[in-house]
Amino acid sequence: MTYGWEACIIGHMKHLFKSILPLIIIGLVLVFGVSCGKDAPLIPVDGIWRAVLYSPGGELPFQLEIRDGTHNVLIAGVRNGEEYLPFSSVERIRTQLILTFEHYDSKIVAEVSSDGLQMTGTWSKRALGGKSTEMKFSAEKDILYRFPPSGIAPVSPSLPYIDGEWAVNFTDSDGEVTAKGIFNAKGTFVTGTFLTPTGDYRYLEGTFENKLLLLSVFDGAHAFLFRAELEENGALIGDFWSRNSYHARWIAVRSRMDMPDPFSLTRLTNDTKRFDFRFPDMDKNMVSSRDPQFEGKVLIVYVFGTWCPNCNDEAAFLEELYMEYNDRGLEIVGLANEFTGEFVKDREMVLRYRRKYGISWPMLLVGIADKKETARKLADLDRVPAYPTTIFIDRDKKVRKIYTGFSGPGTGRHHLTLRSQFKKIIEDLLNNNPPETEVTVTKPAAQTAPPAK
Repeated sequence: MTYGWEACIIGHMKHLFKSILPLIIIGLVLVFGVSCGKDAPLIPVDGIWRAVLYSPGGELPFQLEIRDGTHNVLIAGVRNGEEYLPFSSVERIRTQLILTFEHYDSKIVAEVSSDGLQMTGTWSKRALGGKSTEMKFSAEKDILYRFPPSGIAPVSPSLPYIDGEWAVNFTDSDGEVTAKGIFNAKGTFVTGTFLTPTGDYRYLEGTFENKLLLLSVFDGAHAFLFRAELEENGALIGDFWSRNSYHARWIAVRSRMDMPDPFSLTRLTNDTKRFDFRFPDMDKNMVSSRDPQFEGKVLIVYVFGTWCPNCNDEAAFLEELYMEYNDRGLEIVGLANEFTGEFVKDREMVLRYRRKYGISWPMLLVGIADKKETARKLADLDRVPAYPTTIFIDRDKKVRKIYTGFSGPGTGRHHLTLRSQFKKIIEDLLNNNPPETEVTVTKPAAQTAPPAK
């Protein structure tokens, strides 16, 4: 016999059970689902991938290499021509892969497909003013070509025609910039770079097939795509895209050309031929050119930005020079020009840079990475046309040479020549031998810097 109050309670309990049963089931599914997800084996991603960024000019491809390291830690890097660039970290969260270039504040975040053969996601990098550049990313496993073969029979067997040096003009809304194209062809496979008055366009890789030249590079900071067709008159005419925000037309003719002397592009503004600086180090201690640590020393002042790949090339070389010549009286100081202008954020980028290259000389924060603003703060220079700019100062604190830009390893013999020039200058200054030519002094004047790449 059931009393009314008992029936009421039982009814309420049945109603409550029915209402919470779906929640119980959902909770169990989530608990067991997460547990199973944790225990489930991860999809293998080691191997060679054809990776692509989607630029306004179309697919911007590069080679992505992933392999298993010790203790189940993945190791990954990007390959362009002869250069291999390892990511500073690789993080795997179930089906998500995060590939980071820490020193560029740059990363790829991608989802791996269930069959482990494809990835999709985005590449992002901090840009000027603390903003971010973003481009869509995808990758396909076990695809070894960079640009797909045309499948069309060659027009002519003379494919190595692209090989050699070309005189190049880039044209955009700001005007023209001259450069030297340096291409090396093996069949349809092409590597090379463009050498400008202030640097180079990295290790480019691609193809030249049926009169069409395709070249690309991705190094964590730069994302370049070049396309050009060989005309009947022998000229190459095409387009250049940088990331998703810059476009220029370019034309090249086969010709050897002389580039402007990088030692002549930046001048002093004072007759004393001194270069003075005073900026904070990473601990906010002010460091000055007049400090005792630089007295009687040969000094290299390196004006740079951690975001600049040519600056990265030079940083590695400068550390070599420091290790070789420091005990003979060489000192180096870096003047950093960064993206945000905020001390804490910019300091972190400089510390990452320092760790990457094992830099043991002082690095100071100048401010924002703007050439006009940098020139204003470095008033002894008439302008700063490029990062990096390298200033050589003798034991008597007189500036003897100023080199604008840097020709990286991708420029081949030009890089080797530059290394020899820097070493000779240092040897001469350490031995108190004056250079053959002196740095030029001029009064400051408004000049237009070449367009940024």
